[in-house]
Amino acid sequence: MASSKVSVGTGRLSADDFVAIVCGGASVELDSAALGALQRALEGRPDKSVRVAAEAITAEMTDDSDGGSLTFTETRAAVLGKLLALLQGRSFVRAEVCEFLANALNSRVLPLLPRASERVAAAAVADFACGVGLAYSADGTGLAEAAEALAAVRLAPPGLTEAEAGTLRNLGVSCSAGVGFLAAAKAAYAVPLADTAAAMSCEAFAAFTAPFEYEHTDVARPHKHSSAVAANMRTLLEGSRRCNSRSVKEEPQDPACFRCIAHIHGGAGRLVDEAARALRIEAHAAEVGAFSSQPKSAGPFSDVPLTAALEQLVQGASLLSSVSVARVTAVTSPPSSSAAVREDTLVLTDFGAIAADTEMHAASAEVSSGSGVDALPVAQATLRVVEALGRVLAAEMRVSAAFLHHEDARARAANEEKQRQKQARAVEAITAKLEKLGKTTEEIEAEIAKQRARDAEKAAKKSSGPGTALVLGAGVTSALSLLPPLDTAARDDGAWRDAFTLESPKLARALQHVFESLQSRRKPKIAKGTRDFLPGQMRVRELAFSTIQSVFQRHGAVTIDTPVFELRETLMGKYGEDSKLIYDLADQGGELLSLRYDLTVPFARYVAMHNIANIKRYHIAKVYRRDNPAMNRGRFREFYQCDFDIAGTYGRMIPDSEVIKVVTEILDGLDIGSYVLKLNHRGLLDAMLEICGCPAEKFRPICSAIDKLDKESWEDVRAEMVDQKGLDPEAADRIGKLVVHKGAAREMMALLAERKYFDGHKGARKALDDLEFLFGFLEAMGCLDRISFDLSLARGLDYYTGVIYEAVLTETDKVGSIAAGGRYDHLVGMFNASGKDVPAVGVSIGIERVFAIMEDRIKERNEKMRETYTEVLVASAGGSMLADRMRLANELWSAGVKAEFLPVEKPNMKKQLEYVLDHGIPLMAVIGEDEVANGTVNLKVVSTKLESSVERASIVDAVRNALAQLHG
Repeated sequence: MASSKVSVGTGRLSADDFVAIVCGGASVELDSAALGALQRALEGRPDKSVRVAAEAITAEMTDDSDGGSLTFTETRAAVLGKLLALLQGRSFVRAEVCEFLANALNSRVLPLLPRASERVAAAAVADFACGVGLAYSADGTGLAEAAEALAAVRLAPPGLTEAEAGTLRNLGVSCSAGVGFLAAAKAAYAVPLADTAAAMSCEAFAAFTAPFEYEHTDVARPHKHSSAVAANMRTLLEGSRRCNSRSVKEEPQDPACFRCIAHIHGGAGRLVDEAARALRIEAHAAEVGAFSSQPKSAGPFSDVPLTAALEQLVQGASLLSSVSVARVTAVTSPPSSSAAVREDTLVLTDFGAIAADTEMHAASAEVSSGSGVDALPVAQATLRVVEALGRVLAAEMRVSAAFLHHEDARARAANEEKQRQKQARAVEAITAKLEKLGKTTEEIEAEIAKQRARDAEKAAKKSSGPGTALVLGAGVTSALSLLPPLDTAARDDGAWRDAFTLESPKLARALQHVFESLQSRRKPKIAKGTRDFLPGQMRVRELAFSTIQSVFQRHGAVTIDTPVFELRETLMGKYGEDSKLIYDLADQGGELLSLRYDLTVPFARYVAMHNIANIKRYHIAKVYRRDNPAMNRGRFREFYQCDFDIAGTYGRMIPDSEVIKVVTEILDGLDIGSYVLKLNHRGLLDAMLEICGCPAEKFRPICSAIDKLDKESWEDVRAEMVDQKGLDPEAADRIGKLVVHKGAAREMMALLAERKYFDGHKGARKALDDLEFLFGFLEAMGCLDRISFDLSLARGLDYYTGVIYEAVLTETDKVGSIAAGGRYDHLVGMFNASGKDVPAVGVSIGIERVFAIMEDRIKERNEKMRETYTEVLVASAGGSMLADRMRLANELWSAGVKAEFLPVEKPNMKKQLEYVLDHGIPLMAVIGEDEVANGTVNLKVVSTKLESSVERASIVDAVRNALAQLHG
């Protein structure tokens, strides 16, 4: 439960804090900054006269105020919802009105609110602020005139101005949103209860646990909420000897109410989760005030998002209820239960789960019929649905607990009978043995008494309390410890009803803690498509990063950084069909966010946002793709990219040539084997598609298909073009005759000129001129021989406009491209308010694939990659010389030498030598008592075993000289 005081006005209340105020008696403490903002918003407003009388407010209430009232708890939720809306600062009410509503909540004197409609309830709140109407007394039980009830707690109504009366009377859905948010909070509390109830029913039914296995829920049908439910069920049932104990000959599979728990509960949990987020937003939405009726204003808000969220909440609660009742029926039906158990639990079923479920369906029907009419009765009916769900789950747990109590008693009786028979046999054996030895009757009885005492001691140690005859799952056992005793399930309705109230998160939070604490003890796993890196692998990464970064810096690039997530609108529509691979984040406050897919689009947003005209930049950071991972081919969901881009207006193809030169320098420096840089031009590709008869609207989808030619056969790519993307078969065949051409840059240019494929096409002519310039520059830079002009290279990303390229290894096909990029002249303009373009060209190094290749080459050469950079180990020979080793290490550290010592008091020389050899440390600085006394250090070169005595004052120079000789 939340604290006794809850600060309101500082931000959105959590569900726990909202419930604490409404149901738990926590008091409201208004934020002074929020009150100050209300006062500042009123400055300059003409209507400041306070109207104490309420005739004008109540005049419009008479026609639709019938139909009952909200309960006291519902009223608290409605008034709190109204208060939250007014505090948003757009309603132009005085701070005194908000303080009055807060004090009314704290004193528990609240208006009687009709449930007929939001407008009528809001008018009653306005009446109340003027001291008019009926009100609940401070104890929440009786009714009195509002003026009398307020006077009893010394609370004076503030009265309302005309604008304030209009705000409270006519606008908004805040009362409905408050009741709806209370329903959402209670539904969220019910979700972990539902999983626990299901697990208890599984124990009672002796259900099979295969449907909860990881391969079934996380791999075959990977819905996030279903996977979470399956994880909870595995945790709750882990170690159970009762589950899976039924004979498969009798029932080879469980009923759907057991088999499909993960997916039904997961679907319901998703609905509740989404609805709860929406209702929390609605409960904190601003009341726009009477000024929304002015000409050209936005007007009042619609209640459609609110009622849609309420319907979604009801749908989720109904799913949980229906499957819960089905499990109760299964547990109490033959052959799962004995007649005695059924007799005891059928009463609970009929008057517990089924009755509550019937009430739920009646309330659900009211929600359906009320949608589109008014939000308040819909919200109240939704709350009744959720509260009925709590009673359904309580009944399911009571039924399962009663069943398990009977089974436990039966198992105990059986165990006791076995124990009696075992003890009888032991007595007979002892008697027979001692009679043979001629022992007296008294001696035999004494030995039997000792044996019985030993048996009793063993039984006492083995038993740890009630319920231990059944070996239940670890999570179920922990959950049962939070509930009333099993033997009260069939007779103590009050204890179980009190345990399952949804007016407190206590039980739900305790059960969630059970899930999390037990899951933390399970064998750890890593997310699919990611990996951990060991120290040796990190050395490989650091070497690669160092090589790449040095090339970037050699070409004069600066480095930047951008957020790991962007607004979803920033990323969408930039990647063609690959947009489906973008990771979306859960809504965390009104912004729709996604993890970055690459570094290029964030860079374009960066250039536009900061009005940059020219920049040469590099960026090394992680990106995320919801792809199907292939770890052995270097395809991950989380991986690094190393980007180099030149943005701005420069000479024709000059930046393009430098970017390509950067790629060749990096790949040559990494020593990963021979490679080729495949190159094409987007303008040439578009011309080819147009000439072959491909419609312009299909250019990008067909490009995405062509881009797969390095991984799939032409037949498969053609089938995708024709069957999936609707391209004319003849056009596809014409494309197939062109995309087969590839070769050296100059040879391909000559071939295209000779065969005149693109003659007369203006776009193709420009592209070929670009390539003529580019090839001349690359020849001048000495890297033209690395280029393969390939007409099948398409690069499926939508933003490319000019030259495109990708690097592939020629000695292996285990990985795809290891670098790729191109020109994108219009991407920055998408983020510029004026639409002004900043031309740009860049490349991205597929560093994860490079790492895999480097690691493989190290393994092939049987090399051992050092895990540390340590240059010298400070060692000691004999005695405890820890402080002396620390002093010498400190001298080396101060001089910038990478040194370490073993963190033990008396390391023997053997262990120190083993450490040096295992970690590849080249030098040892050995000291002993004589060396300390003489001011010397024994410096040893590990690889040659050469040793020399060095003056302590010269140790740094001696270490540096030795390292220089080793490094050649």
